[in-house]
Amino acid sequence: MKQSLPFRGLFYDNGVYFLKNTYLNTTLKTIHKAYRFALLPTKEQEVLLNKHFGHTRWVYNHFLHERIEQYRENKTSDNYYQQSALLTQLKKQEDTRWLKEVNSQALQTALRDLDIAFCQLLSGQDSVSNV
Repeated sequence: MKQSLPFRGLFYDNGVYFLKNTYLNTTLKTIHKAYRFALLPTKEQEVLLNKHFGHTRWVYNHFLHERIEQYRENKTSDNYYQQSALLTQLKKQEDTRWLKEVNSQALQTALRDLDIAFCQLLSGQDSVSNV
């Protein structure tokens, strides 16, 4: 079963992780080339990868919920920098101390992706119902 993962270009298919490479040529025409690399992690590495994916998903969904609630109440919401500061505070709390188990760049990337998606939504480039 093919499954998209939260990291750009990485996907999971039938027990193997694959990495996809995309680059831009000089004429500003996107050329998509896919390379299949089989990643065969050890059990410990697989546990760590799954922690990264799960923690990243949790951070994205948690802060998406916060942004939606803020937008419903005030028609504004926190930006990436405000949410990044909140993430730092969350890591210090006893309930969410488990966020320290993974590297911070993965969690910050989730926040940056959320910020980009939310800005595109508010600028009218994307549309989502019930926001």
